[in-house]
Amino acid sequence: MIAELAVLKGWNPGHVFVLSEGKDKFFFGRAEQCELQVVQQGVSRLHFSVERHGALFYVVDQGSSN
Repeated sequence: MIAELAVLKGWNPGHVFVLSEGKDKFFFGRAEQCELQVVQQGVSRLHFSVERHGALFYVVDQGSSN
């Protein structure tokens, strides 16, 4: 199953990140190793992750201070 994460407001509205099949965890943040990289003030190196559990996806805070 391929899923998409769409930006609705803020940085780059309308941008769509494709969450590729065969992977269960995707990191979002400024760090180069993030699959969903956003170099934007206010975004932590590891800001949040999107985790696949079966047919469901969860957004998980990575404990950043911003």
